[in-house]
Amino acid sequence: MSVSTLIHAPLPLAHWLADAAVDALIDEADLSPKPALVDRRGTGAHHDLHLGLMHASALALWPLLQGNGGGRTGPGRSRPAAARSARRIGREGERAMLATTGGVNTHRGAIWALACWSPPVRSASQAKTPVQSPRAPDASP
Repeated sequence: MSVSTLIHAPLPLAHWLADAAVDALIDEADLSPKPALVDRRGTGAHHDLHLGLMHASALALWPLLQGNGGGRTGPGRSRPAAARSARRIGREGERAMLATTGGVNTHRGAIWALACWSPPVRSASQAKTPVQSPRAPDASP
């Protein structure tokens, strides 16, 4: 199978959404200039962070975002059950981030925002809905 075939292969919706979330975290880290924040120009006021650590942290969240962490969720869950699931996902995300970064907070706010989004993603994953990526292959060198 060629790389081109893999790039254009339909993905389960949960995988596509996890890819989009990780891409967004990496794009935000790369956005420059951001005075006093980590960007392509440097570490800003954060002496414990650097761009590579931000990228590694974002990539470490992919399995959790696409549905390989926490318990199963599904349609019709009560709000308390969804909140428990989001809390579990958030805690797992924090553990993955801190393990990857050696205890440095790189994406705690994003993890908790995405934890609220993750249960519906898992439901979509269980439905195994394939999605064709809207992106064209990256032609940059």
